[in-house]
Amino acid sequence: MKMDWDERFGMLTWQAAKLHAGQVRQHSGLPYIVHPLDVVWRISQWGIVGSEHPDTWIAALFHDTLEDTEATPETLQPLIGEQATKLVEALTFDSSLHEKHVYLDSFQDPAKTPIAAVVVKLADRLCNVEDFLRSDTAYAHTYFWKAESVFDAFTARRAQAVAHFSEKIVVTIENDIHDVESAVEMFG
Repeated sequence: MKMDWDERFGMLTWQAAKLHAGQVRQHSGLPYIVHPLDVVWRISQWGIVGSEHPDTWIAALFHDTLEDTEATPETLQPLIGEQATKLVEALTFDSSLHEKHVYLDSFQDPAKTPIAAVVVKLADRLCNVEDFLRSDTAYAHTYFWKAESVFDAFTARRAQAVAHFSEKIVVTIENDIHDVESAVEMFG
């Protein structure tokens, strides 16, 4: 029997929570799984529907697993599928391979980073900035602008984002970036 999207996402959320078991968010003390769910919530608020873009939602849910848990691409793929695993790999920073700015610059290159990964990275960064606005407003400004290359990548690849998602979704993302930037400038 094939699972419907809600059942599948529920099962995957439980699996992601197991992978992040015992981890907490640095400034809030909340269980770490709250952050990936916040990223999923943000992309859903942008209009990205899980049943239409399941790999994007799954990548958002698992985006930190390769960096922060014992998971590997080989252990993730049977659980989340090949495409979602590729997105998670594109979202993973490996300090043994390159410096952070090289990793962030890779979001400009469609051959290295699918547009869905750029969108998940934007959601991740915006969620983190909002967390910093609640806990460390001075750092929120710095952190926001550290992601400038990701914002630039999204802008440069706008047409690709429209083709993959829709004009309405892209405009919603652009408005969200602007709103968070305004909050950073006001409070950060």
